[in-house]
Amino acid sequence: VVGASATPGKLGHSVVRNLVRTGFVGRISPINTTGADVEGLKGYRSLSDLPEPADVAFLVVPATGAIEALQQCCDAGVKVAIIGASGFAELGSAEGNSRQSQLSNIAESCGIRLVGPNTNGVFSSMDRLSLGYNAAHGNAIESGTVAIASHSGALFDGVARRLRQFGAGLSKFVPVGNEADLTMLDFIEYFIDDPSTSVIGLIVEGLTDGDRFRRLAERSRRRGKPIVALKLGRSAAGAGATLAHSSRLAGSARAYDALFRECGVARVPSVEALAGGCAVLAGLGSNRRLD
Repeated sequence: VVGASATPGKLGHSVVRNLVRTGFVGRISPINTTGADVEGLKGYRSLSDLPEPADVAFLVVPATGAIEALQQCCDAGVKVAIIGASGFAELGSAEGNSRQSQLSNIAESCGIRLVGPNTNGVFSSMDRLSLGYNAAHGNAIESGTVAIASHSGALFDGVARRLRQFGAGLSKFVPVGNEADLTMLDFIEYFIDDPSTSVIGLIVEGLTDGDRFRRLAERSRRRGKPIVALKLGRSAAGAGATLAHSSRLAGSARAYDALFRECGVARVPSVEALAGGCAVLAGLGSNRRLD
C-alpha cells in the first residue's frame, strides 16, 4: 500500500486497516516516506526496500504523485497497480488527459497492468481480499457467486447489502475507474472464466467496444453465465454527471437498450433491480434463463 499512513482516519491507513480487518492472509506491506509501521505491520520507505516484488500495489497518493509512484512500481517489478486518485481524464481538461496518458504510457512500456485511476479498490471473496479505502471495504461482505464490474465504486456497499437481503453474495466487485488500461470488458472476460462466478452484473456508464461486448455476451451465454446490466446516465442531466464522474461519455440510452436486447443481456432500472435480478439468477443454478 503506497501512501499508507500510521494516522487513523487517513485514506492510506484505512486501506491497510480494511485488509487486516477482513482477514487477508497474504503479505501486506505499508509504504510511506518514514517507513512507519501501520496496524502492527512492518513499514517500508519504498517499494525497492521490500524483500520480494509485490503482486499488487494500491497507490493511495494524490494525482500529482501517481505518475512517479507508478514508475517506481515498474522499477520494483510490481505486476499490477490500482490507482485510487482522481484528477485524470474525468476532469475533461488537458492537464487531466495528459496525466492519464502518462500513466498509460508507463504501463505499456514496462508491462504493468492498471486498474483505474479514479477507483476505490477491488474485492474478491475467494481470496479474502477487500482492498480499498471506503468504509464498506472494512465490513464483512457476504460471499457468493455474483461478480460485478462497475463504473461507480460508490455503489459497492449498496450492491453488497441488497444482495445479502436477497439471499445472495459477491464473488468479485471491481470498480474499473477511468480504464486507463484494464477495461470493464477485460473484467467481463475474466468473470466468464472465473469458476467462483455464476452471474455477471454490470453498472455501465459507457462501453469502449460494442463488437467485443457482443462476442463476450455470446460467450457468457454459452457458458451459462447470464449478464444483468444497469445503465447509468440515462437522462441528459445524468449523462452530464457521468462525464463529470468518469472519463467517458454516457452514450445514447436507447442505443444501449438495443445492444443489450440484441446480446441477451437483461437490462434493469435500478441498483435494487440489479441486485435482485442477479440474486434470482444465482439461486436458479443450472436452470438460469434470461427470458
